[in-house]
Amino acid sequence: MSQSPSSLRETLSGPTGVGVVVLFVLLVAYSFFVAGSVLFPVWVGFVAFSLWLFYRFVVAHERIAAANERRATAGERRARAAESRAGVGHPDAGEPGERPDDTAADPGDADDDSADDPGRGAR
Repeated sequence: MSQSPSSLRETLSGPTGVGVVVLFVLLVAYSFFVAGSVLFPVWVGFVAFSLWLFYRFVVAHERIAAANERRATAGERRARAAESRAGVGHPDAGEPGERPDDTAADPGDADDDSADDPGRGAR
């Protein structure tokens, strides 16, 4: 089973998250003291957060697709099991919807009740 995507808190608590936070703090310090731009770190933070949300979006859709594939596979297995219990697909069963040979009626048989039906039979 696939793992759920990590939350922002879980992401930032690992070693990679600590590195990202340290880099962001250094970027903020650089933008305030060297470049003189106050909104640059906000923009970088917005872009980073948007990319992280996009990553979560893709992971969630992959999980949905995997779950649908599992459901389809399980449905196919159930259908095959039902067919095997019903004898459909068995080499001796013949075509689906076909009656066994001992009860098969040939449309050209003489004993086919056409004499009882006035609309059918010889004219």
